[in-house]
Amino acid sequence: MTDVKLRSGSGLSVASRNTPAGASMAADTWALADPWGLSESLRQRLVEVYGRAPRRVSHLGALSLGGVALMAGVTISASGALYGRARRLGWRHVAESPATLLVAATEAGDATWMSTPVRALLECAQHARWVCGVDEIIAQALSKTPRLFDPEELATVAADLRFAAGLRRIASVADALTAVAADSSSLIPAHARAMVAVDRAYGALCERARPGERWLGLDPNEPRDAAVMWDRRRRVWWHTTPAELAEHLLY
Repeated sequence: MTDVKLRSGSGLSVASRNTPAGASMAADTWALADPWGLSESLRQRLVEVYGRAPRRVSHLGALSLGGVALMAGVTISASGALYGRARRLGWRHVAESPATLLVAATEAGDATWMSTPVRALLECAQHARWVCGVDEIIAQALSKTPRLFDPEELATVAADLRFAAGLRRIASVADALTAVAADSSSLIPAHARAMVAVDRAYGALCERARPGERWLGLDPNEPRDAAVMWDRRRRVWWHTTPAELAEHLLY
């Protein structure tokens, strides 16, 4: 895993009120945990690497611990660059501004925090290059665990962190799934289409890209010449079709 430095966001919020909910199926080298906390082995290694410096379990690991059924490795966000030890443990270390470190975060004890499910989903969508299959992750989160993702909170946290790109990807996926669910001519049976329907409020989070915003790959790990669909309102190109994405969720 590589060490990555993030640009600072606005950092206007304090730590979120929300706590993780639902069962977790996270797994990694150090056994990311039970539904309510972190394993002792991971806590010990966090102390060994970071001491008493505040740090946050973030991105896919936090999304899994927050209640979305995913398999995930360890991504830790902390102030400043930490190389060597974190890399040898197989973690991704994210160097983040102190101003944003505890925005939308839940305290887990021992100077450790966790991104709330809302922040974790936005992190995955914003830094999609780090995530394998970000389109399926977004779709699964919104269709299977919508209770964790209040649209207003998504908009607020995205604004606080300046995660406009992530919000565009989330809205694009949501709008596409809504269209699939409503398409009576689809080969997907009606009862199955109902299973991928999502709240229209997610698509309304970003109705269109702002003037001058560049095109984004829904999954930037896919080459642009693989594009098969273009969400022109949000300027997001897709390497798959909405129907194929829905089928992946269902089957």
